[in-house]
Amino acid sequence: MSKTIKILLLTFIVSGFFGLGLITGCNTDNNPIIINPNYDSTIFLKTLTAAEPWDVSSLSGINFYDLKLEVTSSLFKDAQFYDSLGERTQFQIRTGDMVKNFMGLQTKFDWISNNYSKAQFDTLSKMYYDHTVNPNTDFPYANTDYYTVPLTNKPVWAFYLFGRYPNFNQGKRVYGMFQIDSLYSYQDTFHIRINIKINKNETDQFNPYHN
Repeated sequence: MSKTIKILLLTFIVSGFFGLGLITGCNTDNNPIIINPNYDSTIFLKTLTAAEPWDVSSLSGINFYDLKLEVTSSLFKDAQFYDSLGERTQFQIRTGDMVKNFMGLQTKFDWISNNYSKAQFDTLSKMYYDHTVNPNTDFPYANTDYYTVPLTNKPVWAFYLFGRYPNFNQGKRVYGMFQIDSLYSYQDTFHIRINIKINKNETDQFNPYHN
């Protein structure tokens, strides 16, 4: 992953409430914005709590481009936190254009690692160390693997915002990575926490973050 002129690092907590799609947590924004002058980049740190998609107004959508959550019915979601079987046993993140009746934007994924610590993810500077990124071949999946509660590892996935090209970001492709930090249930609500890095300069380059 090459280092980028504009890199954003975000922490999401997406939660799933099965039934009415109520938002059971509050939006928290207690982390500071950190500027790293060594890479001429801005890193955003944020924590959000949202609901799984059983209601069109549930905040199940992930807008990687703007690093925020979207309601299920949003046309600007790049991905969605999803109960893959509807049985509260297996969960995944899938491309935003797979939501029936509320098609968002297409995102393509690739698996990077089955288990990275937060420290390892923070210091990742490239998606691919053995070759130059190829948007046509490097992102073959429409969704992540299925994960169960509790999460037993911390997988890392790469993504390409295919649906944002070429009409967004001044015609430049947007790449990114996220680490699934945790997946858990609390008071009948399922949560997924992911740490995200994105590059809006169409390069495989990411600013390692250090606490």
